[in-house]
Formats: sequence, C-alpha cells, structure tokens
Amino acid sequence: AGYAFGESSASLEAVHQIVQAAYGDEIATLQLEKELTQLLREPETSDEARDFICRQLWIIGSDYSVPVLADMLSGEKRMADMALYALQENTGSTARVALEKTLKTLNGDILVGVINTLGVRGEEASVKVIVALLDREDIVAVAAARALGKIDAPSSREALEAAANGSAAVKDAVQKALSMHGG
Repeated sequence: AGYAFGESSASLEAVHQIVQAAYGDEIATLQLEKELTQLLREPETSDEARDFICRQLWIIGSDYSVPVLADMLSGEKRMADMALYALQENTGSTARVALEKTLKTLNGDILVGVINTLGVRGEEASVKVIVALLDREDIVAVAAARALGKIDAPSSREALEAAANGSAAVKDAVQKALSMHGG
C-alpha cells in the first residue's frame, strides 16, 4: 500500500466502491475490514494509504479494527486524527472503552482529540471518565467540559452544574456546555 497523494486514485476509488457495495452485508464488510486492518499493520503502508483506509473504516469499522486504530493514537498526530475519525463512527462499546483507556496515557492535542471524540459519540457511559478530566490542566478541562456539553444525558448536565472550580477558561467552557443542555 504505497499510494501517495497526486498519484492515480483509480485503485482507491475501486476499493471505495467495493466498500460501498458491501455496506450492510456483515460477512463482506468484516472480510474487507480484516484486509484493510492488515494493511494498517504493515509498516510499509504509506500515510496517505492509512488515511484512506481510516476513511473506509469510518464506513465499515467494527470491533475488529478497534485495537489497531487505538494503537495509532499513540503515534504521529495526523495518523491519530485519522484513527479518531474512524473510531468516532464505530458504534461498538469496544471503541468507547478503547478510547477511554487512552485518556490515562495520552496528552496534548491527541488527548484533546480523544476527549472530543468521546463527546461526539455522545454516550452517557463516558460521562464519568470525562468528568474526571475537569480537574486537569486548562486545555484538557476545557475539552472535557465541551465534550460533556455534547452528551445529551442528565448525568452530563449534573456534572457540568457541579463543575464550579477551575480557571476562567474552564468556567466559560462549562457555561457554554450547559447552554447546549438548555441551561
């Protein structure tokens, strides 16, 4: 998988058409997911090909691809962003749990990206781990408040209402997040 931007995208378009045609067919999508995930594991796969693969896993990803995508979060930011893109639409609880586990090991922009992804996923099950981040440094606490604002659940609103501590930036983020809950 040595594709580079600027080269003919005919082979990528062919793969994308296969993914689209297989969508909804559990057996066919799992087989495709296995093949795409194997390409992500290969060191010689170009970043451009990885980008494309993650876009396809956004469409057909299941629990099968979660471990490889989660491993990508500890790498280069661009690839971590693409892994987050794929994990965001993966509706399985395996993806949520994998994202939550990375909250303890990541930092900086990638950590903020994981927090945002959990917020976009909107699962109440993530509220507790996100709330624990409200006491961290501002960039993390602000991301946590924003993520809680995206989760439409009573526990999320209650956590935001209780989050009175923090810097002006965190308090502002909490107020904006509460407004997303209609308060």
